Amino acid sequence: MDGQKTYDQLTEQIMEHFAAADDVDVRALDMAAALGRDTDDGTINGVRSTLNRLVGASRIRRTGRGLYRAHRS
Repeated sequence: MDGQKTYDQLTEQIMEHFAAADDVDVRALDMAAALGRDTDDGTINGVRSTLNRLVGASRIRRTGRGLYRAHRS
């Protein structure tokens, strides 16, 4: 269950980052760095996977290869 808690926490951090950011495209590596999770490929891939899940859930959108942006209402 700790894995789900970690995923939920990462999801929340990513959504907070998008809420505070200007309407700009963000790369997974930049998001990982902003969250202090750019220490190794595993943590960066975790951020990338979470971004892809958020795209699948229509919470954010993919704007290009490796680029993500928050939905604006």
